[in-house]
Amino acid sequence: MRPPAGAQAQWDKMTSWEWPANPANIVQVFIQPGFSTTRINLQDLSTSLSILRRCARVPDNTMTVADTLREFRNAIVHAGTMKVDDSTRDDVFENIKNLLSDNDVKPSIAYFDSVMENISKLENGKLEKKLPCYHDKMNE
Repeated sequence: MRPPAGAQAQWDKMTSWEWPANPANIVQVFIQPGFSTTRINLQDLSTSLSILRRCARVPDNTMTVADTLREFRNAIVHAGTMKVDDSTRDDVFENIKNLLSDNDVKPSIAYFDSVMENISKLENGKLEKKLPCYHDKMNE
């Protein structure tokens, strides 16, 4: 774990017996002390990246690429319109592809080629409404 300056994990306040019930429960180990994990949204890019940043197994160079995506995400979400120009859109997709292709990230992505193909379709506005469920394929 890589805590921010001055922050230490509060092991005595953790409910480790709940960790096996849901993998999301272990987030309390990596979230900044004092933050509540009861309503945490792990699908939010900023939240997920903040948690990953505290994990020593995530290389700094991967976080540098991911931080660029967080900056794009924050600019888009906090602008209020949720609209971007073509140049920004191109930059966002290029950074998504860079992050997923990172040597430390790519091996952990099941069906990498299919995921990249769908990202390209999304980028070009040609993504089908119903995507294959990769989770189901992994459990076959």
